[in-house]
Amino acid sequence: MRGELDFRRYSPASHVETYDVVVALEPYLFGRAGERLTTLPGLGTFDVSFVADYNIQPARRVTVDATGAPFLTQWLQVGGTGQYTRFFEPVDSYYSLDAFARVYLPLSTRVLPFADGFVGEQSFGVPGETRGSHGARAGIRTYLVRRVALDASMEWRTYLPPGNSSFAVRQLHVTLNTQLGRAR
Repeated sequence: MRGELDFRRYSPASHVETYDVVVALEPYLFGRAGERLTTLPGLGTFDVSFVADYNIQPARRVTVDATGAPFLTQWLQVGGTGQYTRFFEPVDSYYSLDAFARVYLPLSTRVLPFADGFVGEQSFGVPGETRGSHGARAGIRTYLVRRVALDASMEWRTYLPPGNSSFAVRQLHVTLNTQLGRAR
């Protein structure tokens, strides 16, 4: 577990200052840096990530991001991700939830191509109004050390806002994942 207090001052002309308190689960807690992965994860292993961020100034808000994704086999993983943000002044909150299924091409323990599909629901601060979304990702996973995976992927997401119109978003994601479960 890691905690930090950050202070940032943006350009002198704006005099905007921010203060953040961050709590995170650090992936390198689970092995020595030289410890390499010898077999791919399977049933009994799952990816986890967790970050909590409290912004003190200029806008007081708390944000929590979490992911949990068990492996069903060496090539199949299912899971969910969520994010919750709460602003205190004005009182407002947002959330995002996704469920996904990911397929890996288990070629080696160094580089694993993957693709996944997902469905989600997001709120954008309007009480009682949510938006559905769906899409796909394609990317690669590499293991930096045992139990620490680095994913880089391109995401294609379509939001289905209330009414008949939809809009698409493209995003590049790079994430670190800690793996818990059966020792490998």
